[in-house]
Amino acid sequence: MRKPLALIFEDEPMIVIDIEASLREAGFAGASESSCNRARQILALVEPDVVILDVLLQDCISSSVAEELVDTVPRTSRAAVRPQGRYFCRETCRRIRACGFGGFHG
Repeated sequence: MRKPLALIFEDEPMIVIDIEASLREAGFAGASESSCNRARQILALVEPDVVILDVLLQDCISSSVAEELVDTVPRTSRAAVRPQGRYFCRETCRRIRACGFGGFHG
């Protein structure tokens, strides 16, 4: 039986380690990436069961990845992570929420 696949798009290594450990305990196979460009490449190849997306990755604000995810993988569960101490405009957060990303954490 295939383990559900969780993709983590996050650029803070300690956060990735924590999320990966929690997902493994829950029975998920997981992979992580820290850039929007690599996120797009990975999403073109696989259909994840869960995506955890940092609002700000190394090379972009990730709302564009969220919007593409809705078009390419509509059934995926989604969560967004908003880093502490960083400012994000309401429009960026609205766009990410509109793509089905649930609770903002951070």
